[in-house]
Amino acid sequence: MNFLNDIKNKTIIITNDSNKRKILEELNKKQELLDIKFMTMEDLITNLTESYDEKSIYYIVKEYNVKPEIAKVYLNNLKYIEEKDYKSSKLKFLKKIKDKLKENNLIIKNELFKEELKDKDIILYEYKYLSNYETKIINKLKDKYNVKEIKVKKEKHSQSVYKFETQTEEVTFVLDKISYLLTNNVDINNIKIANLDNSYYKILKRMFKLYHIPIELNDKSSIIGTTIVKDFINNYNDDLSITIDYLKEKYKENDILKKIVNICNKYYFIEGNIKKELIISDIRNTNIKQEKYKNSIKEINILTDVITDDDYVFILNFNEGVIPKTYKDEDYITDNIKDEVGLEKTNILQQIEKEKTKERISSIKNCYITYKLFDNHTKYYPSNLIKEMNLEEKEGEKEKISYSKDNDEINLAIGLDEYIKYGTKDKDLDLLLNTYQNNDYNSYDNRYKKIDKETFKKSIDNKLTLSYSSLDNYSKCKFKFFLSNILKIDIFDETYYTFIGSLFHYILEKYYKESIDIDEYIEKYLKDNNIELNSKENFFLNKLTKELHFIIDTIDEQMKYTKLNGILTEKRITKEFKFEDVTITFKGFIDKVLYKEDQDKTLVALIDYKTGSQDIDLSLVPQGLSLQLPIYLYLASNSDIKNISFAGFYLQKILHNEITKSDKKTYLEQKKDNLKLMGYSSADEDILKELDISYKDSNVIKGLKQKENKEFYQTSKVLTTKEIENLINEIDKVIKEKSKEILNADFSINPKIINKENISCRYCKFKDICFVKEKDKIEIEKDIDLDYLKEEIK
Repeated sequence: MNFLNDIKNKTIIITNDSNKRKILEELNKKQELLDIKFMTMEDLITNLTESYDEKSIYYIVKEYNVKPEIAKVYLNNLKYIEEKDYKSSKLKFLKKIKDKLKENNLIIKNELFKEELKDKDIILYEYKYLSNYETKIINKLKDKYNVKEIKVKKEKHSQSVYKFETQTEEVTFVLDKISYLLTNNVDINNIKIANLDNSYYKILKRMFKLYHIPIELNDKSSIIGTTIVKDFINNYNDDLSITIDYLKEKYKENDILKKIVNICNKYYFIEGNIKKELIISDIRNTNIKQEKYKNSIKEINILTDVITDDDYVFILNFNEGVIPKTYKDEDYITDNIKDEVGLEKTNILQQIEKEKTKERISSIKNCYITYKLFDNHTKYYPSNLIKEMNLEEKEGEKEKISYSKDNDEINLAIGLDEYIKYGTKDKDLDLLLNTYQNNDYNSYDNRYKKIDKETFKKSIDNKLTLSYSSLDNYSKCKFKFFLSNILKIDIFDETYYTFIGSLFHYILEKYYKESIDIDEYIEKYLKDNNIELNSKENFFLNKLTKELHFIIDTIDEQMKYTKLNGILTEKRITKEFKFEDVTITFKGFIDKVLYKEDQDKTLVALIDYKTGSQDIDLSLVPQGLSLQLPIYLYLASNSDIKNISFAGFYLQKILHNEITKSDKKTYLEQKKDNLKLMGYSSADEDILKELDISYKDSNVIKGLKQKENKEFYQTSKVLTTKEIENLINEIDKVIKEKSKEILNADFSINPKIINKENISCRYCKFKDICFVKEKDKIEIEKDIDLDYLKEEIK
């Protein structure tokens, strides 16, 4: 950086951030105080031309009814549009947008910037390859101001490239070379790693941990998937202060919360749904703050970051399609119209990229280049730069010295697996066995190691929240509950099916609360939740929308048979009690409560909508299983509904497979029959006839039918008032027993077997964690006769 010897006050240096940091380091060494300003090329162009802000984005979104991402694409291309006529319809459209923005004073110009440039030296540092557009801007600048270009000529070095069969072998080679450098006193901050993509981040993080070497990677992750952002979207209120106050109370000081607040503040001037769209668009493009280390290996960009002769650079992933970067004709301004605005076509951009890459690589003094032929999923080919640059190609070999005991022990286990299962012997297996003779291969102890009770209670802040699903998890397998509900490592996968289930529940709630227009609210649900569907998903949604209309029509028809004319939807009920020194909150949402206030009592029927397959099996209640509807009974009996007398509790399955042909009933009759309520009814006729005037041969409740002698058929599933009371008492007993076990930190692996069927492990997401063994499984029996409900049992 010899140019710094002649640098004067009142100088503006145009360069990238990496060069800026290096220049500042050199100036600090000189201990000179100079009036210097730094700018990037992007900053310079923005100040010389024009820029746009959130008001511009909002105007385009509103005026042209497009998504914020599309509005930003338009704005990013407006800089190429001049005051002239264009042939292309796309360019005419951009010109129209630009004119509209001018009319509405939505173009920002820094009128003072040109004055600021007067009497200043402008240095363009290390911009060898300028685009046509950048060249045009710089040439105009040269006409009026003192502009000097500095391009550093760098010595060329011959390079070698190492070939590996697999990605794992490639990464191991790199780590061994880095370890060698570190043991030979190379400063860790002089070791760089480059040319990575998403396929490398996971394996690099894992392997660098095994070698105990700190590394900073640029695997940027949007904050959109974080818990706090999901909470923000789910609790979004037009009065954002309510939402923000809720998040501040729940999450306290939080870096992501600060980002959310800053984004919300940018759109203070907007109201309505567009505001939410713009905020979520910005959130989607905001990344989680990267962890920084004082001393670590850094990922760099070989085209833009400063690389000195003291640096050791590892260029991985030297494969075709990765390096040089591939350009496609995918820009908004496509190749066929680029001539009109003087932009380079794709083939020219590709050639420039190739030349920049070749020049940059050949300038690196200490360089290790590697490529692989396979990873876990894909076959790869070497980059064509190997031939073009005449790089010496070598077979990558494993270091003779091992630098990671942890990695060796993993490779030993893998080698033994391959040998025992398939008879394939790795060339390093004997060496690893001799080196690590006291290995623990195949001796994994899967048992849960008990947590201290007081430590556990402290970890949950002496507060425990339970629900039907968490209690069901605990009853099926205590370890599953621990992983899912305490450690919370159960990732919810949003599928099309779960989306349909949520949508149906939402519409049924709103319909019986607000008498909504169904189709209008489906659109509202999609918009409010930022859900975009492909053509296939839209096709099925249209089909299922017709089904939803039929479901609601059928439910309306069923309602004609009941005298319980009060309806509560999404009834939230909580029951709180103390156990030892812990506050336990049991909560639940009941989809629909039908009720009628009758003199000194309230008749109540509970209905839970189901889009999946689920049965009511009261024989499993004492085991803590099949509790959903019984728990709703328990919660309702502890709610603000006074003097309850239960008429019944039911599931209503609102999504079915296609109907199979039947000679006994028409297609329409079968569809309506499938929507009948499934569950238990009161055996008290005075109560039952209030719920269903057709109870003797019910048009509403599946299987409910009375004989002439007033006995109910066996299919009817009726319970006496005393049996319902005993069921509620049994639920209370189960909740307290399970709560006690949970607070004792009892999370052992204990999946349940019923009639030789494992009901716990079948759909469990944690099989790869628990390594369940036969001795862990517990056989349980059903109380087929429901003895626990008999009237004499207290």
